[in-house]
Amino acid sequence: ESDKETNQVLFANAEGEIIPKASITHDVEATVFDWHPVERVLAIGWADGMVSCWTIDVRIRPTSSFSNSSQHTSTISVLKWNPMGKRLVTGDQKGTVCVWAVDSRGSLNPIRQYKRKGEISTLIFCLMPIRLPSEALGQKGAAGSAVVNKAEPSSVKVSYSPSFFFGTDKGSIIYADDLGHCTDVQQLNSPIDVMMFFEEKSRLIIITRAFLLNQYHVAEDGKVSRVSQVKLSVPPDILEKGIKSIAWAGPGLLAAATEEKIVRLFDLAADETYNLSLVGALGDIVDKKDKVTCVSFSAIDRYLAVGTQAGLVAIWKFMAQPRDLSKATTAEVLATSAMDWEIIFRYNLQSCILQLSWHGGRGTVAAVTHEDGTFILNESIMHAAMSGDVTVIQVSSVEVSLHIALSDPILINTKIQIKSLAVGRSCFVVSSGKVAKIYRVDLQLQKYEALETINTNSIAMAIADLTSLIEETWFVAEANVVKINNFRGTQKGLVSFSEAEGVPEFLDINGKFLAIVSSKGCIKIIDVHTPTKHKQQGSAGQFFNPKSAVNAENLKIRQVRVNCTGTRVAILADQIGGAMKVFHPDSHLYIYDRNKGVIVSYDFLSWKRSPVSVFWDDTDDRMICCEALRNRQTVTDTVKSKPMAPSADDKGSEVDPATAARNAAAVDADAENEVEVFLFFATSEHGIFMQDSFPRKFPNGPMISLSVPRLYFRSAVSNKRQSDDEAEGGGAAPANSSTAVKIYSRVMRDFVGMDDVNETAKSALLDFSFNLTLGKLDEAYRSVKAIDSPGIWENMAQMCVKTKRLDVAEVCLGNMGHVRGAAAVREAKKDFEKDPTNGSLDVVVGVLAIQLGLLDDAARIFREVGRYDMLNRLFQAAGMWEKAIGTATNQDRIHLKTTHYQYAKHLESIGRTDEAIEHYQLSNNSRTEVPRMLFHLGRVDELGDYVMKSDDPALLKWWAAYLESIERFDKAKKFYNKAEDFLSLVRICCFKGEFQKAAEIVQESGDRASAYHFARQLENQGEFQEAINFYALSGCYNHSIRLAKAFGLDSELMRYAVKSTPSLMIECAIYFENKSEYDKAVQLYHKGGDIPRALDLCFRIGEEEDRINSNKTKKTVTTQKASVMFDMLNTIAQDLGAESSPQTLARCAEFLVLHKQFEKAIELYMMAKRYHSAVEMCLQHKVNITDEMVEKLTPPESVEASERREILKDLARALKKQGSFTLASKKYTQAGDRVRAIKCLVRSGDTKSVIQFASISRNVEIYTLAANYLQQMNWRESVDIMKAIITFYTKSKSFIQLAGFYDSCAQVEIDEYRDYEKAIGALKEGIKCLGKETAANNSAQTRDMARSFEKRISMIETFVTAKNSAKRDPQKMVELCEELLQDPMLEEAIRAGDCLGMLVEYFHENRQMEEAYKYLHEMEERRIQLHPFLDAEVIEEVFRAVGVKGSSKGGQQGKKGDRAGQSSREDDDVEEEETGRGGRRSPNDEEDEDIEEEVDEEVEDEDDRRGKGPGMSKARAAQYPTNQYFNKPEPPSAGPGGGGRRK
Repeated sequence: ESDKETNQVLFANAEGEIIPKASITHDVEATVFDWHPVERVLAIGWADGMVSCWTIDVRIRPTSSFSNSSQHTSTISVLKWNPMGKRLVTGDQKGTVCVWAVDSRGSLNPIRQYKRKGEISTLIFCLMPIRLPSEALGQKGAAGSAVVNKAEPSSVKVSYSPSFFFGTDKGSIIYADDLGHCTDVQQLNSPIDVMMFFEEKSRLIIITRAFLLNQYHVAEDGKVSRVSQVKLSVPPDILEKGIKSIAWAGPGLLAAATEEKIVRLFDLAADETYNLSLVGALGDIVDKKDKVTCVSFSAIDRYLAVGTQAGLVAIWKFMAQPRDLSKATTAEVLATSAMDWEIIFRYNLQSCILQLSWHGGRGTVAAVTHEDGTFILNESIMHAAMSGDVTVIQVSSVEVSLHIALSDPILINTKIQIKSLAVGRSCFVVSSGKVAKIYRVDLQLQKYEALETINTNSIAMAIADLTSLIEETWFVAEANVVKINNFRGTQKGLVSFSEAEGVPEFLDINGKFLAIVSSKGCIKIIDVHTPTKHKQQGSAGQFFNPKSAVNAENLKIRQVRVNCTGTRVAILADQIGGAMKVFHPDSHLYIYDRNKGVIVSYDFLSWKRSPVSVFWDDTDDRMICCEALRNRQTVTDTVKSKPMAPSADDKGSEVDPATAARNAAAVDADAENEVEVFLFFATSEHGIFMQDSFPRKFPNGPMISLSVPRLYFRSAVSNKRQSDDEAEGGGAAPANSSTAVKIYSRVMRDFVGMDDVNETAKSALLDFSFNLTLGKLDEAYRSVKAIDSPGIWENMAQMCVKTKRLDVAEVCLGNMGHVRGAAAVREAKKDFEKDPTNGSLDVVVGVLAIQLGLLDDAARIFREVGRYDMLNRLFQAAGMWEKAIGTATNQDRIHLKTTHYQYAKHLESIGRTDEAIEHYQLSNNSRTEVPRMLFHLGRVDELGDYVMKSDDPALLKWWAAYLESIERFDKAKKFYNKAEDFLSLVRICCFKGEFQKAAEIVQESGDRASAYHFARQLENQGEFQEAINFYALSGCYNHSIRLAKAFGLDSELMRYAVKSTPSLMIECAIYFENKSEYDKAVQLYHKGGDIPRALDLCFRIGEEEDRINSNKTKKTVTTQKASVMFDMLNTIAQDLGAESSPQTLARCAEFLVLHKQFEKAIELYMMAKRYHSAVEMCLQHKVNITDEMVEKLTPPESVEASERREILKDLARALKKQGSFTLASKKYTQAGDRVRAIKCLVRSGDTKSVIQFASISRNVEIYTLAANYLQQMNWRESVDIMKAIITFYTKSKSFIQLAGFYDSCAQVEIDEYRDYEKAIGALKEGIKCLGKETAANNSAQTRDMARSFEKRISMIETFVTAKNSAKRDPQKMVELCEELLQDPMLEEAIRAGDCLGMLVEYFHENRQMEEAYKYLHEMEERRIQLHPFLDAEVIEEVFRAVGVKGSSKGGQQGKKGDRAGQSSREDDDVEEEETGRGGRRSPNDEEDEDIEEEVDEEVEDEDDRRGKGPGMSKARAAQYPTNQYFNKPEPPSAGPGGGGRRK
């Protein structure tokens, strides 16, 4: 029994209390369980393989509805209901998967069972495809599933289950369904730890034990394809265990617990990752060794709960707006980040947390610990309500603070867990959902009285007293009714709801009207003035109405308010989005109009906000107030586009978090105003119109009531983090927390200064505000003309800011006597009229708002129109310098430095010197402004220290010059040195006579200015050699050259001349030429760019050598000088380019030819455009012409046409002689000689180019040449070549050659394939070609050839007839074969071996061995090899039968066949000898071009006469498609042929 007590499944309520007599007990432990998605049914899997289902009634009493232990024989490892609850899938540790169907009685029947190797570790339903019966039953295959759209009727969804995936610890991924289809779709290398389905993208998410995150796209048929694979970075501690806790934290967002101090989030939709840090969120209360062990996400509250090893529970809330992932690509999806999460709760359970799980409703999470069992954590929503003079504010889970007429609060301990609160004008009630307690309040004595506790299962409550009704009444929604009870709990009446209308969930009472809204959106407004005789006002309305475009599936009602006349009901809702059904506040305020029966709405999306609470006035049925929360996404987006602050785990970033937060706040001036309050008028005639809005600022907290002319707020809750002690104790509010709760009020704008008016004046002011909101200024004025108050005109002017009515605003400013404001508005209008493109009239409205003191409105207007410059100026004028700098940094960068400068001036004026210096530096004015400021203040020493710390060279030089002026040279040199002002340092040294030190400074720094100054000083001192060197160091070579020439320092002159400018080089060259130092002169002429003079000088020296060559005494010297000149001339020639003159290039080329430098000479000839000379030199000296040279030798099109053709032909001949046939063909083509071009292509052997060239040439001769060449190729292997041969012969009308080609095809069919039928077809095609030739030229050759073809066709047809008669008429076959064998032209048509072999086989089959031997003997006499025609066994058997010792090898072919083969081989040898490889010829043929052309013609004529090439091989392609013969099917090959080839 003790074992049975431990093997229990227990039930607990939301308060953490174990429900007695509600346990489920079994002999073994429960391993997995899953709640039914719709019904109160729990499915449990046990360790012994049993699967059981338990029905849980209202009293939490489990009743066994089903159990089965026959399908599984081992521990159940996975168990899941399908989304509709009609199928249950279970898997065990031995690899068995069972699909169970739910019958009408709630029992389960096994309908499918699948088996795989290994333990079933994971299972997930594929929620995308749902099968239809007609398609599913008829379709087969891997998936076997048809799909139906999610918009199909719910009956289809309920009746048929989606398919599912399951995985094993062996790494197998299996796709299955409930129809018997089960397919392995992937095999991974490690066990599967996590399997999830990303519904928006139809992706299967797999995490393996190897920590690979795989994403697979799932097609509609269940096939998967890998999208990505990522290796996860995890600590080594969990390498063996794997990731055990991972959960969806939003659409496309995974949160994982990896036993670190962070929670890892994987944004699969945007392909990003980031972390949530425990230390960054919770601070010092996190132990150094603590680790995250589990995570869980609540889609309703958007809460992410995190449990740690030390027992901490931390809850983050996702604050950003929802993302639409349905159609967006990865690049279009807005990535989430750590900034989108806000820590809202932490608690220490003092024991390791193993698992976290959220309740299906709001704000309840269960934590399973290692030692202390399970804890239930409930979120306590701090309710607050106000009615008349009674205000009740919840301050803890069991305490409320009672405020009577805004007096000191009274703390009340209700002793129940408060889940709901309702307040009347002299009473209030609290409820825990099980019990309720009502309190009466004595307004006179300011006391309260607690009534008896009442048992109730309330869903919603409302309460009213005698102020509004004729008797005290408490309204309670329970089940499908609303009970009308008195304060004792006695029922006095009932409002019922049908099943179609839904369950009443929301109650609100205003005056005598009670609004009830059900779960299905049914709206009933009840007059409960007499509770026992309540009256429904009109028919029931419907919130989820197709006419109002409100979708019931995507919205969940959150709050309901009714106005004081019962004519309108305000509704706030949550938007339910995505596959996870995540709740987000809807951006609309919905109002149901009872009189019209319609829903109208106001969208806060334009304000980038969402409504969070709504209130009607208790006296005016038009006035409604709404609080709207800022959509956090707006700031997040903008900050993401800027440099973002790093997380606590990032390192190396230069942006600190404080700066990032300040910049983010500056982006949106309302960033600190999380909530803005909006006032509206709502009427049936005009709809919803906004009257006013203002930000809710500290210390105002959530709004609790609207009672014109005041709005009431509870005090704001401080954002300061609780101390560690409070966190250890659970974070509950202390006992005296009520003292911190206060009530604040704010007067409406139109009632400022008139908040204590009577009811008549209040009504008039409301009418004024209403008409002003509608823009009816005349009616507004009439409403308040009896009220004499200057505030009216100011309110009207302020309203003009909202309505942007500048004409009315000017009248209001006049009546107010606001002269300055009127003038400012007129000036702004003039500026706009001068330049309408600079903004809009909204800018003038912003100026008006400034004059009226509406700075927030002005800032918003400037932001909306994009005038950030004016927004910046506004912040500056208002003294909000941080916002001004933030705006300038992010949106108005053109004025950023100006803003820093103005802020620095402001700081200087208030004496904050250090900060002023900082901002002067940021404005780039510190060079002048900081010295000015410090001098003005007489703080010279501080100025010196500031300059010493500065790195600004200009500032350092200025201070050093100041020190030099007061003869403090040593200090001046320090600052000059720091500023790297070497000129000033050298100047001071020279002034002090320290020339050696000055020289060291110049040499170390290499500063030119200082070197020039020092050189001037040396020249003045007469040290010319040193002066020359330092002038050169300064780059002033003209001074170095000047001094060198003046003092005859030729070596120094040459050294610096080559470094100087071209003009100085020429000047020095003339100097050296005059001094007969020709080598130096030539070198300087060359470097100076005067090439002609350099060449003239070189050639002149060469001529002088020839003249004085006879002088023996000077011969040696002159020869040496000439050698130097030639070397220099060669160097000059190397440097010549296309920009040189043709004469110079030609002259240098001749020089290079003399010295056998042909390639360089050719290059110069090409530069000089002497193409003939260049080509001649290439041929004469056998210089290889490269592709680059070919391009240069090709004359431009500007050259005269005939000359250009001749040049191209010469170039082509040269290329052909050196074997570059492709290039030669190209040049012949450019020259217009296409015949020679294709001849070159033929020699190149480029078959593809030959075909292409011939196809586009349209020349008969070219067609013939191309076809003749292609016949020499292996046309048997290529269909394209065969087509080209036929096409070219046909286009050139060379029908005799085409007939010869068909003759070759026929012979190939006979010799290689024994396909006589195709041979007949080929010969018939040949006859057709000969017929065309006869029509054009009826020559004897054509007629003889046609008769030969006809004779051969007749013989082949006879042989084919004999073959076909072999079985049905053997005697005829023998006669026909005998007749053929007697024909002397047999070998011209068929192979004798085929005919004789057929006879031998026939007689062998009929056991007539003598006859068979006779024909075998005849084959030997004809020297025909036997093996190609007969099987060796047949031959041996015939020889044995006649008693002859024969040879199975057979003889040779007959003499005629042998001669034919020999002749053919001789032809082939001749052909190969003539054409060679690629058509290259002997070098002896290259001496004369005319002889070469004649040889070409002879070769081509021989090709024409031959007219055919080698036959086809076995690899015949899709035969010849241009005629009927080539379209016949190819019979199987009969083996290699014999009997020789026909010539």
